[in-house]
Amino acid sequence: MWKIFGKTLAVSHLSMLPFLCLMVYLFLKIIWSLNISKSAQYIGLSLLLLHPYILTQSTLISYDIVQIPFFLLILLGILKSRNTFILIGFWGLSACSIRGQMIAVTCLALYSILEYRNLKKNIFIIFFAVIPFIAWHLYHLHITGWMISTPSSTWQGQRDIANFSQIIKNTIGILRTYIDYGAIALTLLFLISITYVQKESLSSNQLKILLTVVAIDLVLSSSIILFSNPVGHRYFMIIHVGILLFVISIWDKIQWKKSLYTFTIICFISGHFWLYPYPLSNGWDVSLKYISYEKNRAEFWAYIQEQSISPENIGSGFPLFCSLQQTNLIEGMRLTDMTESKYFNLEYIAYSPVCNDMKNIIVDYADSQQYKMIKSFGKGKTAIILYQKTESDN
Repeated sequence: MWKIFGKTLAVSHLSMLPFLCLMVYLFLKIIWSLNISKSAQYIGLSLLLLHPYILTQSTLISYDIVQIPFFLLILLGILKSRNTFILIGFWGLSACSIRGQMIAVTCLALYSILEYRNLKKNIFIIFFAVIPFIAWHLYHLHITGWMISTPSSTWQGQRDIANFSQIIKNTIGILRTYIDYGAIALTLLFLISITYVQKESLSSNQLKILLTVVAIDLVLSSSIILFSNPVGHRYFMIIHVGILLFVISIWDKIQWKKSLYTFTIICFISGHFWLYPYPLSNGWDVSLKYISYEKNRAEFWAYIQEQSISPENIGSGFPLFCSLQQTNLIEGMRLTDMTESKYFNLEYIAYSPVCNDMKNIIVDYADSQQYKMIKSFGKGKTAIILYQKTESDN
């Protein structure tokens, strides 16, 4: 898209449209195959489009969104025993990220188990899926000298093996992804749907969807929980999509459907207003409250350019320290990463509650009178505050 239309932010957003359209189409293809009522189909589609994680990520340049249609293509292949769908979905997921590769391998392994009687017939799909997968990793190793995990010191803190306290923290983080920002309603619907499983036998497609969701959840959770990398809500969006499909497959049997649907819609909408106080972190990329932050960020950058303040002389944290080149694809330098202790003598500090890893720094420096506030952009949890070193310290 950049080669054809130019490297701009607008083109980048437009490049997401084919994947978003494919996501909706494949979601519809699956629910059409579930033998459910028209009303259940409409409800399923509306909940997909209103899910706060998916809606928010759809407004960003997100490879996590790109993964969803490829996952749905694999799932459709599993439901209909279509090897071509599984092969294309496997390649697409594997091209997105390591997490995508884990999900792809899990789905392929599950398909092999479900179709074990036809394993000889399906052996070619395993061969043509896995061989390019292995070849790419070997090529990557040859070019970069590493596989799976980068040795870069920048990411070292997120690639270490988790200790006991981090494992507990990661476990809580994973559980949060199923209740945060209105997602608790979908989890409730899933638990209600499970109660109906005990009463009536599942169809073949319902069982396959449930097994796929459980398998991916087990693999992702067990891998994420063992590393120091912070748990992101978007990591589990594919599981949320699978859960939604299973819920919709049971929907016609559920009692109090209208009340549950209304409750879920209210929860999904309310999710864009959930905020956690210090010291809890917020998932800023899974609710639309980030939009007000973007407005404040634009005003902040306009101000420092107008005042001729060098970005290198401003300490900040992620994501505020990102340059206009990184966020808007226009020329600009990034702010200095203040989370590295050697930069504590900078003249300015730029802080926002959006910067989850800066809270202690603000308490230690700005609130201790070493810095004074000179300008605030916006209000509340998405505000950006610019501090300057006091004259006595200059």
